[in-house]
Amino acid sequence: MSGDPHHVPLPSIALAELKILKDSFTRAIRHSSLLPIVDVLEHVLKLKRRSRIWLCPTAAHPFQTKVDRSGKEPCLEDLYICSYMPTFSALIRFKQLMKKRMPPSFVAIGQGQTGAGKGKALLAVDSELELVHKLVPATANRTTISGGAAAQAGALSVLQ
Repeated sequence: MSGDPHHVPLPSIALAELKILKDSFTRAIRHSSLLPIVDVLEHVLKLKRRSRIWLCPTAAHPFQTKVDRSGKEPCLEDLYICSYMPTFSALIRFKQLMKKRMPPSFVAIGQGQTGAGKGKALLAVDSELELVHKLVPATANRTTISGGAAAQAGALSVLQ
């Protein structure tokens, strides 16, 4: 009957032999796939470590970036921030969208004066807003308002 389970005896292999095979396979993958990628990223493209890279695995060559997690040798994801796209066409579409995309906006609103003169004024608001402004990436559209401009009408206006 074809639906019944069948026992198929396999050749005996010791755990130590499996470890040797795994280590050999890991080294082969690392030397044939990952090291050439790292070499191009570092020496040809002069990419800094921890930069984001986009990988497009294919059926012919699926990437396994975490080849060796034993701690002996770093894997690709130890060196770079890896993101994956299913196809080259998806990557191209994504890159085209990124070129058309508006930069992110960031609004910092600070109000050091309390309403109706109640409570203490917060004296460090403007210096803290300056610090926040410096921490936001320069690629973002940054807006900072404080004092009278940070009242409800001003805040709503800048957020719209």
